[in-house]
This record gives sequence, C-alpha cells and structure tokens, in this order.
Amino acid sequence: HADLRAADCIDGVFYIGTDGYFCKSSDNGATWKRLNRGTSVREFYRIGTSQSDKSISIGGSQDNGTSIINEDGWLEWNGGDGMEAIVHPLNKNMLMGSWQYGSRQRTLNGGSTRDEVENPQSGSTQADWISPMIFDPSDHMTVYHFSDTMFQSNLFGEPGSWSIGGSPRIGVITHAAIAENNSNIIVISRNASLLLSTNKGGTWKSIFPGLPSQSISDVVFDPKHDSTIVVCFDRWEANNLKIYITHNLGATWQNITYNLSNMPIRALAIDHTNDRTIYAGAEIGVFVK
Repeated sequence: HADLRAADCIDGVFYIGTDGYFCKSSDNGATWKRLNRGTSVREFYRIGTSQSDKSISIGGSQDNGTSIINEDGWLEWNGGDGMEAIVHPLNKNMLMGSWQYGSRQRTLNGGSTRDEVENPQSGSTQADWISPMIFDPSDHMTVYHFSDTMFQSNLFGEPGSWSIGGSPRIGVITHAAIAENNSNIIVISRNASLLLSTNKGGTWKSIFPGLPSQSISDVVFDPKHDSTIVVCFDRWEANNLKIYITHNLGATWQNITYNLSNMPIRALAIDHTNDRTIYAGAEIGVFVK
C-alpha cells in the first residue's frame, strides 16, 4: 500500500506496516510475506447498519475504501478514503457512502453498481474531512449533508435533488444528529460549539453553556426521548469531563463520566430497545452504562 506508517529491521528481516497490511521480507525486499491475514483490522471512520436486515452494514475506512457486508461476506464497493456511510432503514439495497469532504456515492442494488451523487456544496462552502450525513427518521428518502451549510435531498441523494436546508453560521460542521421522533429537532457541533434547531434548520441557538470548553467528539439523541441528548469529548486531560447528558434540550447538563478513566471518548450510541443503556467507544475499549 502506498501509505507507509512504520518500518523496522530486526536481525536482517524487514517489517513494514502500511494503511493496507503488515508484512515482512527476509531477502532485502525481493519478496514480501503478508502477516495480517485473518485479523480483519481496518481503520473505520464511520459505519451504517441496516434496520431491516441485521446482516447488512456499510463502513468507510482510511485509504481502504467503503465496504459492504451482507449474508455472503464482504464486498469492496468503493476505493480511496471511505467516510460516512448509511443504509436506508426500509430498503437494504439502498446504501450511501462517502469520500473525504462530503463527496457522496450511492447504490440502489446492494452494491452491484455505484452511482455518483453530486457533492451538494457549491464552491463557496466547505466541509469536514468526515462530513456528517444522516437520514430523516420520519422520511427515510430524505438525507441531510452537512458542510458549513445544511443541505437536504428528498430523493436519497438523486443528482439535482439537493437544496439548502439551513445556514447555522458555525463554520464547518463536524457532527450532527436528528431526533428520532421529531425531525424538526437537529443538533450540530464544531469544536467547542453546539447548536440546536427546533424548526429543521430554520433558526439555531447555542446549547453549549454548561459544557467543558473542549471539542465535542460525538452527539446523539435518546431514541425514545427527543429532549435527551448525550455528548462526549476526546481529550486526554486528567479530568472527569468526558460525557454529559441533558434531558431538556441543553437547558442544563449533567456530567455522567463517573468511573471512566482518563482517555478520549470517540463515539456514543444509545440502545433502541433499552434507552437507559449508553455505549461509549473510547480510546481504550468500548464501555457500557
């Protein structure tokens, strides 16, 4: 693989680690043996799971593309850098993936083909390396794309179907979430900023006061209670300020870090069947509360 991450020579044997594999050569590089077969290690940025077929998921990974897993195994669907990825909740054959900075692709046949989806942002807008993308839980054909502007497509990304849904004036948006039961309620974040809209992006207000002055690394809604939001932070500082919850759309926040050790928290999820269960993807392991 082109991106070399580590190299060493031990007793005349060369070892190489890249974005694609780990290998060694005992003859000064004339031939190489791959050492990581079967380890299934990949640096995934984002994953999307089907809500209608538990065997279907899609994930975007660093330099190893966007891959789809189904009942037959893995399908290497798209190359390059893979980013945000989603599966249509009611149609497992409709999936959407991304390259960096918000370029989207989709398939309508489970990955047999790939259709280019126009990058909805114009030349005057910018997007994050992992530009957020979510679908409307009340209308699954509606997809939201976030750059420094919120765009929406009512035709699952059909070229020409994108329109501006809101201009929050926060800069380049890094994380976004939409309430499960009321799609008018949307939250977005960038660094130490968190904005809330209750009219689908028409207007925005800050709900960051009460949170640590650090960059937010993820934000999620409780799937059963639209007024409950959880956020996390991915700093190494020796403090107990990693995960916070609000039950009133950000009017007040409660620190629920408790016994988590000093490490970044990268991602959050709340169980759809038991909304008292919160999962945290951390720098060292996955934790549950």
